[in-house]
Amino acid sequence: KEHLTKDRTGPSIWWPQRYPYNPGSANTSKAEGWAKLYMNQNFAIYTYGYDVNKIKRIEVKIRRHRAKRADPKDKTYQVYDPIALQDDARIDPSRVSQWVSYPLRKRSLQNEINQVDWQPGFSEGTAIVGAKAIGDLYYTYIDNFQDVLIDYFVEAEDSQGNISRSDIQQVYVGAGRYRDDGTGRLIEDTNGPIEGFNPFFTRYPAAVDVSIYLKNSPSNQSAQLSYWSKEAESWLAFPALQEISTSYLRTKASLKIGKSSVNLKLERPGHSPLIWQAGQGSWHLNDQGLWVAGLPDDLQLRAAIRYRSPFQKAPYIHFETNGLWTKAPGLAMQESRDVGWYEITIDLGKKETFQAVFNNGRGLWDNNRGRNYRLGAGTYEISDGTIVNID
Repeated sequence: KEHLTKDRTGPSIWWPQRYPYNPGSANTSKAEGWAKLYMNQNFAIYTYGYDVNKIKRIEVKIRRHRAKRADPKDKTYQVYDPIALQDDARIDPSRVSQWVSYPLRKRSLQNEINQVDWQPGFSEGTAIVGAKAIGDLYYTYIDNFQDVLIDYFVEAEDSQGNISRSDIQQVYVGAGRYRDDGTGRLIEDTNGPIEGFNPFFTRYPAAVDVSIYLKNSPSNQSAQLSYWSKEAESWLAFPALQEISTSYLRTKASLKIGKSSVNLKLERPGHSPLIWQAGQGSWHLNDQGLWVAGLPDDLQLRAAIRYRSPFQKAPYIHFETNGLWTKAPGLAMQESRDVGWYEITIDLGKKETFQAVFNNGRGLWDNNRGRNYRLGAGTYEISDGTIVNID
């Protein structure tokens, strides 16, 4: 233990796995009982990790390909930073998007370190030579890709700042929807009337989606919000608070905790910690220091959007709030300092979510393959159909 501060080795990461193997497509394997199941585009990425100095951060990074097949002569998909290596004729950064990070959830395997009920032979051996440490399971669910080839890898950092990366892997995420070709055979079709099978189910309720609003003050800007995880047996941090208007900060999270409410804790400089139980929805701290369900009365939300335009001229954004659409073609977006990017800020009032499409003002539209772009209050970057919430 006296040498732990000298550690210069990153966390150990098991080769990342995914399920189902063919997301958004047909799957036949032992996991499905050898039945052929036509899946929707939901899938999980998981791994196991361990570090003697504890894993501080672990996430899967994903990027899109422009093409739907990997060219064996192309090396772009094999490198983490194609921009740094673009002098190589076999590497072209324009063939892939930027990496987007997805935090991994943790499941401790400490209770199973030396015994599991369904493997009595294994426990007999560990009773003689028992393991002293075990890696934890890390996983996340992905549901925002369709009909696209993606790359992914896992990156982990320990408490000493040492970082490890897994190899880069690829998978094509299928349509996740199907149509009958008239003979009873199902064909993948992004606009098909038949929704694919959801590979995940649980006896627990769906995730608790919680949004927290705080007045935009110096002490609140330094506030830390966390929730109690029975699985991890500790307080886990919420995403950082972000300024969403001149008056308010917000953080939000979708918590899959196995029940319909969650214990939250607010810590601020100069204040005692506040602990309360919250259910689904929005919450704010009123002037009397009490937590109240719902949005603050004086809240004025806004959405800041950056859009990389595929059009040859400046784009327009056509959007809907409270059931009313702007008059087509919508509002003109302003050119950003970054070439090819345009931006706009939209006042939403108290509307937390809205939908939008883009166009060139002359009949060419980007409607996210007929699904529209589902956005909300906050800051977003949209490129090649990928939505990144910068909050």
